[in-house]
Amino acid sequence: MGPARATRGATSRAGRAATCLPARSATDAGPDRPQRIELLTDLQRASRALVRGNHTVAEDALRSVVQRAPEMASAWFQLALALRCQQKGAEALVAVERALQADRALTDAKLLHVELLATVAPERARPVIKEEDQ
Repeated sequence: MGPARATRGATSRAGRAATCLPARSATDAGPDRPQRIELLTDLQRASRALVRGNHTVAEDALRSVVQRAPEMASAWFQLALALRCQQKGAEALVAVERALQADRALTDAKLLHVELLATVAPERARPVIKEEDQ
C-alpha cells in the first residue's frame, strides 16, 4: 500500500471515529478541540488494542474515554467487549448497560447485553429476552 493510500485510510478511520463523539452545540460546555482530539486518540488506541487482542490496554484507554465522555455509547460498548474478553463478566454487564442508557439503538450492545445477562445474571435475562422479542 502506497503512502497516499495509507494516509487516506488513516483519515477515513479518524473520520469514522469522530462520528462517535457527541455533537456539540454553541452553548455546550463539553471538551474543547484539544480534549476532543485526545479522546479520539484514546479511542483509536483502544480500537487498535482490541483488534490485536490486547484487552488490558484497550480497557485502560476506554476507561479514560468514558471517564471524560460518559455519554459516549460506543466507548462504553467497546469497554464491555474488552472486559468480556478478560472474563470480567459483571463489569462488562455494567459497561454494556451504560452503553444502552446512552443509545438504545445499539443493536450489537443489545445482543451483548443478553449474552452477558445469560452468563452473569441469568435471573435477569428472561424478562429482557421477552422484551426484545416483542
